[in-house]
Amino acid sequence: MSPPRVPINWVDFDKLCAMQCTVLEIAEWFNCSEETIKRAVKRAEHMTFEQYAAAKRTQGHIALRRRQFEVANKGNVTMLIWLGKQWLGQRDKTETTTRDLSLEEILREVAPAKDAPSEADE
Repeated sequence: MSPPRVPINWVDFDKLCAMQCTVLEIAEWFNCSEETIKRAVKRAEHMTFEQYAAAKRTQGHIALRRRQFEVANKGNVTMLIWLGKQWLGQRDKTETTTRDLSLEEILREVAPAKDAPSEADE
């Protein structure tokens, strides 16, 4: 006789998948093995755990995106900037200038000349 099946609460299961949980984490939640989780998905949903979890992760992405918009629309400047950079291609303007210097010029700038008078000499 085989042991009784672990009861799976599919509402909780779907929420865990939406939060990007791994099969190991979900197995820990339900206090069973990874193989038990994989078999339960195969039996109930007729697909692999990976296929099922991928579909539910998309729901998590949608929920996260919705929450980001809510936070941004409430005036969270950091979120507004981040979303602008990620989705609108906006970026911080960084100005750099370069100079073409010879090795001798670089060395003069980083190491004072030996013959130059120091402030202590004056």
